[in-house]
Amino acid sequence: MKSKKLFINVLACLVSFITTLGINFFLTPYITKNIGTDAYGFVSLANNFVNYASIVTLAINSMASRFISVAIFEKKHEDANKYFTSVLVTNIFIILLLLIPSIFCVIYLNSLIVIPSKLIFSVKILFLLIFINFFLSLINTTYSVSTYAGDKIELFTIRNMESGILKVVVMFILFKIFGANIILVGIATICSTAYLLFFNVKYTKKFLPFIKVKMKYFDIKKIIEIFISGVWNTITKLGQILSDGLDLLISNIFISATAMGQLSISKTISSSVSLLTALLVNIFQPNMTKKFALKDNEIIKDIRFSMKIVSLFSNVVLVGIMCFAFPFYKLWLPNENASLLTILTLITLSGSIVGTSINILFSVFTITNKIKLNSLMTLGIGFLNIAIVFVILKLNLISEPIIVVAGVSVITGIIKNLTFTPMYSAKCLNAKLTSFYEPIIKSILSSSVIAVIFILISKILVVNSWFMLIIDAIICGIIGLVVSMFIMFNKEDISKFKSFILNRKKNLINEK
Repeated sequence: MKSKKLFINVLACLVSFITTLGINFFLTPYITKNIGTDAYGFVSLANNFVNYASIVTLAINSMASRFISVAIFEKKHEDANKYFTSVLVTNIFIILLLLIPSIFCVIYLNSLIVIPSKLIFSVKILFLLIFINFFLSLINTTYSVSTYAGDKIELFTIRNMESGILKVVVMFILFKIFGANIILVGIATICSTAYLLFFNVKYTKKFLPFIKVKMKYFDIKKIIEIFISGVWNTITKLGQILSDGLDLLISNIFISATAMGQLSISKTISSSVSLLTALLVNIFQPNMTKKFALKDNEIIKDIRFSMKIVSLFSNVVLVGIMCFAFPFYKLWLPNENASLLTILTLITLSGSIVGTSINILFSVFTITNKIKLNSLMTLGIGFLNIAIVFVILKLNLISEPIIVVAGVSVITGIIKNLTFTPMYSAKCLNAKLTSFYEPIIKSILSSSVIAVIFILISKILVVNSWFMLIIDAIICGIIGLVVSMFIMFNKEDISKFKSFILNRKKNLINEK
């Protein structure tokens, strides 16, 4: 990837992350204050239900971009048309298939989960709207390949940022007109997704003009080919849901709606870090796919450098949040239990210390089309997590059961990501099993060093106001980036890093 484009993509990701963080910063206290902590938890739970439903679609959509992009990179435009049209038609069929179950789920929702009586109607309508948004997202997923295959990830990032802003603007306008209600969150979410769909259709026409949606291109063989590869991603998704996707549901049923809301708040922060990591990973995926398709021997070196870039930016944010979580919650949500929220945040984020550098390796399984073993491993760990959580909850082995729900999957995830993931990724690329351990070890080391530095700074510059928190964040951010860069990067990496920093004055419009 050219240094200029790399800089633009990283900058776009950071701006998108800051915007999303800012949105959550103002939105979470506003919603919890106006509609309550328990009601806030149902917004996240509704999205989790969509994740459960997405298992049906994942076998196709998880691999669609890979097959379409490879066909485009290999100049096989007819195959690309067949893959694109076949996936789009299949998604429309899946929407029709899921329509009736979704309606029944909404009607009998209060029989499936615990809903306070005053919220039953609002929660049901919210779930209905989130399901509609899911159906829109399925169509959007197909068209989003345009920025992926067209190597225009910065546009994908920018539009996502704008859609997040649109969601908040629409929500606040609706709240102002109709009063606070979680139904309005669902309406704003649909507007946000529709905005993305509009631009992705536009970008498909612009960057992939040879892509035409015609029934003559529908090929059931292409769907079967994608399904056979993607079915293992379905198993992976099921494993992930068993690991940490059921935590809000378990909290709702076995603890309380309030506990679910508290866990949901803590996961808002960890989700923001995960978003930053995912956005950064997305920068490198198209180039990795292209190099694999063209059998470029530089792919291992590129992946290692990508791991370091992702860790450099993600870990500074991650460690900063962990070190300043308690004063942050005291300032941000003064009416909530800051101590419990801090503990939950530390637990949910601790696994990300390893996960930030590891995340890009999951793309290796997809681009090499070797996802079976990872899927089975993830599924096995998912069942193990559920078993451990239920045993501990059943025997009342801990006074704060919500900590168990949040923590078990983190421990098993760390073990998997330190052993299986890096070694199997290397094997998929016919490289040494230890090929990816250097970035992982340096990532953990740099996180540990900057954590000590951040704690010392917090002792000197005590956080007792938003002003002091911002001052500490700026100082820690600058020091953290510099220290992390010199711990994680060798001379060649620093040279690469400098090369795209020197292009910072290049205009994004010229790049387009």
